[in-house]
Amino acid sequence: MAKQEGDVRSIFKKLTLAPETREEEKKSEYPGGRWKQITDTMKAEQNGLMRVSLWLILYLLPLVAVIVYAIPVMVDKVAGSYNFMGNVGIGYPGTSDSIIVAKTAIYDTYAKLMLLIIPCGLFLAVGLSGAFNCAKKYLWGEKVLPTKDFYRGVKKYYFKFLVLTLLSMALIAGVGEVTVWLQKCRLTGNNEVIAWILTVLSYIVALLLLTVNVFAMPSAVTYKISLKDTVKNAAILDSRLLLISVGIVLMCCAPVAILLLGGGNILTFLVYVLMVMFGFSFIILSMSALAQFSFDNVINPLYRETQVEIKKEARKEHRKSKKGGKK
Repeated sequence: MAKQEGDVRSIFKKLTLAPETREEEKKSEYPGGRWKQITDTMKAEQNGLMRVSLWLILYLLPLVAVIVYAIPVMVDKVAGSYNFMGNVGIGYPGTSDSIIVAKTAIYDTYAKLMLLIIPCGLFLAVGLSGAFNCAKKYLWGEKVLPTKDFYRGVKKYYFKFLVLTLLSMALIAGVGEVTVWLQKCRLTGNNEVIAWILTVLSYIVALLLLTVNVFAMPSAVTYKISLKDTVKNAAILDSRLLLISVGIVLMCCAPVAILLLGGGNILTFLVYVLMVMFGFSFIILSMSALAQFSFDNVINPLYRETQVEIKKEARKEHRKSKKGGKK
């Protein structure tokens, strides 16, 4: 047990420490725990959070357009260019195209179009930087002007979120590429076992890397440190709370999966409505609250300890200098 505690302390010593970017005096700890704080905040600040969500949705639109419109339209266009009705009777002369060739072309189109989601990160980073700045202030109990604080967050933190978002989009696009390759291998029967193994591994690696964002994005708006130190701190904290962060990432992915697979049924429409009204606010507040839990229990106490040590050392140096002056 003592060895484990020593290992944890040695890991935490690698954290980069800094004060929080609070604009008001820190409030006392919220009674009832983090989840109660999230639900109470959503009830009390419903109008403000709705405006924050709408701003975030605005910058999500390019990604939605690519997923919901551009990819299906281009795939349908490619699929429509093949003829499967040749030599089946009067009115359908000529030769028919191979289904395997046509499906391979469709999968190749998917693979190319998957890359379109990466530049969408340029816009999504705007929405995330503003939304996380507002979420931080709501959880801290500070006064929030939704539109003003949203764009203050964009101004201060856009670069960090741009890098984090582009890397995340590239990771997701890579997983999509591997998934398409798996489908091609299943179609042709070539390298199918290898494709399954690599696909499963890519999903696991992507999930683990995406969990770092659960801490990196809230940390980006909480501490004035470099992007490198933000990611390093997030990776260290994530290693200690991995199961919870995996759950939050899966919670984020669930509505997106329903939107992609649900088609035009009532469930899809209901998910759209719930995401606009509550979903985005709940996800961002959940990520921010979990991260704040780790900040309050790890980074902030360590920062206070180092400040006490620095003051002690300063007093010792002051005493030494006074003694030296008397001599």
